[in-house]
Amino acid sequence: MMKLPALRGHVCLVAAFLCLLAPIATTALGQTVVATIPTSNPPGAVDVDPIAGRLYIPFQNQILVANENKNQVIHTITVGLDLEAVAVDPLTSRLYAADPFQGLLYVIDTKTFATVATITIPYARTVAVNTLTNRIYVSNSFYVFVIDGSTNQTLTLISLDGAHGLAINPMTNRIFVAQDVYPGAVAVINGATNAIVASIPSGDDATFDVAVDYFRNRVYATNDSSISVIDGSTNTLTTTIPDNGQPGGIAVDPVTRTIYVNNEVLDEVEVINAASNLPAGTVQVGTFPFLSVIDIYRGTLYVGDNGSISDQGTFVGSGVSVLKLPSALSPVIAGLRPPAHIQRITGSKAY
Repeated sequence: MMKLPALRGHVCLVAAFLCLLAPIATTALGQTVVATIPTSNPPGAVDVDPIAGRLYIPFQNQILVANENKNQVIHTITVGLDLEAVAVDPLTSRLYAADPFQGLLYVIDTKTFATVATITIPYARTVAVNTLTNRIYVSNSFYVFVIDGSTNQTLTLISLDGAHGLAINPMTNRIFVAQDVYPGAVAVINGATNAIVASIPSGDDATFDVAVDYFRNRVYATNDSSISVIDGSTNTLTTTIPDNGQPGGIAVDPVTRTIYVNNEVLDEVEVINAASNLPAGTVQVGTFPFLSVIDIYRGTLYVGDNGSISDQGTFVGSGVSVLKLPSALSPVIAGLRPPAHIQRITGSKAY
């Protein structure tokens, strides 16, 4: 079996190949809600494993495991007390689940669904994984914890006020942190040194979430009433896009150069053309859409809908809206399968 460092080098080559594909499709043609996966309570930050074709949905003390091709729940993991976020590393078959109330990060084997380790992180909020370095980053409002995925040990704590949303550009090994402070900012961490190399004013207040177009090294962040556009090569704010709603979670499709912003007030996803930074439409989703994740290989956006509280005090309409996007890099369409060594590591036969 190919060793993991060699596999990570192989992924770099794949990423470079995808960069060549990026200019092929740059115009969004339409987005459609094709399914809803219900939850009994508001979901936390979801994540996808594009190799295994699985979506992970945390809420309360459960993680729903859904088949991406069928949009059906195939397994339920019971863990923790009240999970707020998950992140998956497809190359190591590890799922990381943040439980802020217990102050723990759970490490789960995605082959067996067993918890293999717990890491103490007080009030863990958001999790992100750099699959090329096997580093896990967890924010808790005051710090960003850096964890070695091979040992499950905390390497260092990076002090950072208001640390909330996280996004990683694996090609540059930069971690971008949305700072939920006044005025808002996006901090940039060098993944090689764990040093903060820049703090970029967002041009607005209360920066909440952040996403990266790693093909073009562009960073997008949601603020109180705008979306910031940042040049990742110079760490400078290039423009702000006004938003009269209440922008929340953000995701970017680097293939079609499209930005998706959750509008929590209007129960919709705003579609923005990243080439022009102009609105390109909206898609109606569930109630109070909060955080999102995108699978660019299948051309699918998953939007976590918080739902609303009924007169009986229970949540109604909580779940995940599944949006089919205009294009994808799906190997299924191309008639391809994952390389054999990836199949052996993940146990997957096809995307």
